[in-house]
Amino acid sequence: MIYMKSRGNHENSAGYPGKRVKTYKENQGKDGLNPNIVYNYLPKLNCGKCEEKSCFTFAIKLISGEKKLSGCKPLIEEEKYRKNREFLEKLFNPLL
Repeated sequence: MIYMKSRGNHENSAGYPGKRVKTYKENQGKDGLNPNIVYNYLPKLNCGKCEEKSCFTFAIKLISGEKKLSGCKPLIEEEKYRKNREFLEKLFNPLL
């Protein structure tokens, strides 16, 4: 883990007092997947059908293995998200 030295007023480089700043590599999840990339292929409805508060939270839990792609009902059930679903299926199951 990388810690940033505090600057004059005891804030880190991100401007938050006492908070550690993660590197880009640390923000990537399992197998180098970045939550932002996964999020971009989700419906972004924040509907809660996956039992998460937001699609971004779902993306993080999807990468960590806490959730499965089938948990996103709109992605699975709605035809307009078919291409996004297929992309995510290949991303998470590259051998299929």
